[in-house]
Amino acid sequence: MLPHDYKDFREESTSVKYPLSYIVKPEDSCQGKGIYITRNWESIKPTDQMVVQRYMMKPHLIDSLKYDLRIYVFVNGINPLRIYIYKDGLARFATVP
Repeated sequence: MLPHDYKDFREESTSVKYPLSYIVKPEDSCQGKGIYITRNWESIKPTDQMVVQRYMMKPHLIDSLKYDLRIYVFVNGINPLRIYIYKDGLARFATVP
């Protein structure tokens, strides 16, 4: 989460021997708006309100398709920790390999 974790992000990006790819998502958007992939970590400003994730070069696939799982949870308390998991979730699959 940027800008909060920018220092850790910069340290990881500069410590690897090869450039990593990152998925950059606006913090306040939805439905894939404003998402982009970059290898140039320096193009991401320390003040940007973004979620940055390392791109998985060899993701797990089902029938040659990428997928993601959406599981809905409700945190009702921290001490003691009370978490409710909704029984239904979503499995979303890409339409092209």
